[in-house]
Amino acid sequence: MWVLHFAALIFESLTCLPFALNLTRHISLTTQPDADFLSIARCLLPGQAWRMALNKVIVRVAALGPELGELCERKTKEINSAYDQAMAERSTT
Repeated sequence: MWVLHFAALIFESLTCLPFALNLTRHISLTTQPDADFLSIARCLLPGQAWRMALNKVIVRVAALGPELGELCERKTKEINSAYDQAMAERSTT
């Protein structure tokens, strides 16, 4: 099945330039992420960029109400703790 899907992507890319420009998006639409947005952002963004993005998220969530603000704070602590643990394990291997 994957071979047929791949062949269809190749054909459409060769025959339709706008499709070829969006090839990454089309391929990624069939893949479900294993983590939430904040966890992915924490892994991809360097320290200062992560803090800036996180602050923007916190401000937006805080405007939605205190319950969501508390949830955001708790989730942030979980993500940072997991990231720090993963980086510590990575540096020991």
